[in-house]
Amino acid sequence: GGVRRAVVEGWIFFEAGNLRMAEESFKKAASLDGGKENAELQYGLSLIPWKRGLARQAYWQLKTALAVSGDGADDEEWRHRIKGRIRYIERNFSAVTMRLPARGKALPMLLDPVPRDPVLRQFSDAARTLVEQGSQAADGALRLFVPSGRYWVGDKELELNPGEVQPGQQQIVYLP
Repeated sequence: GGVRRAVVEGWIFFEAGNLRMAEESFKKAASLDGGKENAELQYGLSLIPWKRGLARQAYWQLKTALAVSGDGADDEEWRHRIKGRIRYIERNFSAVTMRLPARGKALPMLLDPVPRDPVLRQFSDAARTLVEQGSQAADGALRLFVPSGRYWVGDKELELNPGEVQPGQQQIVYLP
């Protein structure tokens, strides 16, 4: 039906690299009857922020996906993928709230050493880009999941432990 068609359309756009249209198609599918419970659709929605280097948004989308997706035979494979991605994030990421300086450009946190895993490197680079662009919430903070490990924040060293992704576990970092 309509949900299946919109999900397939979302994957076509996703594979073509058009994240905006993919997201639109997946959201359209979610608004249709039975769409919200579709585990494949929910997984697809989580890949949009993932591809943009936003692990925090992807994680919360995946947690929502697990909560709302159905448990039919078709959904089992997708629920397995959802759980696998959640485990990957919990094993490799830490939550951080970066406070940007009131004036001037912030120096981004630098991961040392740079991850060998290209996926983790992508997220490390995305965080640096967001800091350089000055993207932030209204309260002057940038809330992200970043690859866990040792960081340099100016001339200070900071260790971020994997799996600290729940609210209240995030490190608060004041960027110089």
